Amino acid sequence: MPGMGGIEATKLIRQYEHKNPQGRGCTIIGATALTSAAEHRQCLEAGMDYVISKPYKSDEIIKVINKYVAVQKLG
Repeated sequence: MPGMGGIEATKLIRQYEHKNPQGRGCTIIGATALTSAAEHRQCLEAGMDYVISKPYKSDEIIKVINKYVAVQKLG
């Protein structure tokens, strides 16, 4: 993303949700070229719900989205 990284954007979204609680927060699925466990942990600690490593296949994305849609329906 030009001008802002995904970790920074995620932190801002989570800060906004914390200050303006309106039920369940949005699901954030990060897509990153970062591959180390430490880098993925940073993404999750920033507030991402899940991280997909690039390169990825469209069926991986669909599987993750379906998982979170199902979780939200149960919640």
